[in-house]
Amino acid sequence: MAPDLCRRAGRKKRMITEAGVIAFIKMMIELFVKERNALKAAGLDVDFMLATMRSLLEQAAASEATQEAMKRQTKLATESWTALKRKSYVTTSGYLDMAIAAVSKDSSIAKNFRHIRAKTYRTKTNEKPIVTPVKV
Repeated sequence: MAPDLCRRAGRKKRMITEAGVIAFIKMMIELFVKERNALKAAGLDVDFMLATMRSLLEQAAASEATQEAMKRQTKLATESWTALKRKSYVTTSGYLDMAIAAVSKDSSIAKNFRHIRAKTYRTKTNEKPIVTPVKV
């Protein structure tokens, strides 16, 4: 894996942003075009270097566009999941309330139903709730 691009600013490292990388490549292309003769006289293959930088710029721009599209898709998926999670919980919780009322709120069965809800709230987010069947 390639290391992240960074530059020193005093003692701290600062990351170069995507826009910064693209701007840097564009500036280098302009500079190489402007100074083509001097660079060729120094023995550099300017045409090859320009072609490479232009190709990399196109690839970087396309990759960034893909990344941004994926970010938008992820945001939409998160919004959809959040809404569905809320609807699912509210519906199921409502059914639990109805079940508790149906078996008499102060019965042992209702107590077991309430216990399941309380257990769900105490469960860590990365664990599935432990639900033990209750004999009726």
